[in-house]
Amino acid sequence: KPSEVNENDLFINLGVAYQEKGQYDEAEKYYQKSLALSKKLGNQYQLARVFLNLSNTKQKAGVYASSQQFLDSSRMVCEKNGFLIGLLFCDINQGELLILQGEYAMGLTYLKKADLRMTEYEIPEVKAELMRLLSLAYEHTGDLSRALNYHKNYIVLRDSVSGVETNRQILELQSRYESERSAREM
Repeated sequence: KPSEVNENDLFINLGVAYQEKGQYDEAEKYYQKSLALSKKLGNQYQLARVFLNLSNTKQKAGVYASSQQFLDSSRMVCEKNGFLIGLLFCDINQGELLILQGEYAMGLTYLKKADLRMTEYEIPEVKAELMRLLSLAYEHTGDLSRALNYHKNYIVLRDSVSGVETNRQILELQSRYESERSAREM
């Protein structure tokens, strides 16, 4: 039903909002609601997405074993359904999770795989984060030249993404100003 699909999106958005505020228990509560609804609706894409969001929430909360379990669930759904972009995100998250646990070489393996997958997509924010993580992994594995190169790429992409967002905000303000000015002139 369309109302259940909208409700599912609402649960995910609330989970994301609470996660960004660092309120991980609240985020998990909404993700669990989305998980139940995704299973009921048989929506495999949302299921993979929610498992990944739960993994991120557990990772940020420092609960790495649970994070790994949810990540494995997301990867399984993505592999079963051929969700290549989901596998990209799984590889990035797996790399980051391993780095956080001090497993830099293994994390680097997943991040390299993600970098190869990334060539299929134009998602600058994700590419920037991948460059940051690759830089970190190379730094900790002693390859400082590559670490510096990836760090430079990260800075360029981060600044580019920031510039695009600033331009979008300026255009939005300009449009509102023009609309209000036109309304006053009438």
